[in-house]
Amino acid sequence: SIFADQKLDAVLYIGSIDEFSSSHNSNLLLSIKVFGEVMSSPFLKLVPKVLFLNKFDLFKQQLKEESGWSEFQKAFPDFELPNNISKIQQEEYINEAVKHITLKFKEAYTIKDNSIRCGSCIDSDVVGDVFEVICETYVEAALAFASLN
Repeated sequence: SIFADQKLDAVLYIGSIDEFSSSHNSNLLLSIKVFGEVMSSPFLKLVPKVLFLNKFDLFKQQLKEESGWSEFQKAFPDFELPNNISKIQQEEYINEAVKHITLKFKEAYTIKDNSIRCGSCIDSDVVGDVFEVICETYVEAALAFASLN
């Protein structure tokens, strides 16, 4: 394993949520699968983990395009969406779509909700929040490890 000889303080997994369409070869589905495989490594058992769902801005833009929702439903056929949604409802369903993607990542590997963030890496506030989560997750894991010894 690539982790066997490494000392890792934390793992930050970044998944691009805008890559759900067939034009991206459904890279998001592959990313979910790889996430589960990597995070399940026995070498990472005690390493704090953070999931960052990146490119939220592009995700929203893509869903608002003409074929956006149909492409999303091809990738995630179990996501329920009414036939005709208004522009007002669209924001609500975008958030539901993110929750659905988050659920798929959590099905691949159980990760705490407070260790998951969604946003865009070009937003400095989001990046700051992600690094804050990494620090909090690391401290939490260190305290848990200390209590075991």
